Amino acid sequence: MRNPSHPGLIYSGKRDRAGFAIVRVDETVLSPKQAAAIYAGAPDGFEWGYDGSGPRLLALALLYDYLADADQALSYCAGFFREVVGKFAREKDWSLSGEEIEAALARIAPGELPPRPLAISRPRIIG
Repeated sequence: MRNPSHPGLIYSGKRDRAGFAIVRVDETVLSPKQAAAIYAGAPDGFEWGYDGSGPRLLALALLYDYLADADQALSYCAGFFREVVGKFAREKDWSLSGEEIEAALARIAPGELPPRPLAISRPRIIG
């Protein structure tokens, strides 16, 4: 299931001085734009610490980056939010290894679509 070009990745999240959520893959900032393209109506940025669209977008973005497959990321998103991202504390930094993502995916049944109000769309080709 793992994307073989991404062994040993470390995902991390922290807040800047203004309180905005910053998510990194190793030392590179992870943009919400790719995940938002497949999750219609998604917010502009990531969040964690509550049940809402920002944390659900984070769950999708982590999976999309890790799996490099939009359909797989969408099919695991709801369970991954429930088992992993939904448990991040709002006021705390977090980190997640590729091995931890793999272990979580092994516990989650694929096929659950993210709940409404956000609708699923397919990636848009731009350019």
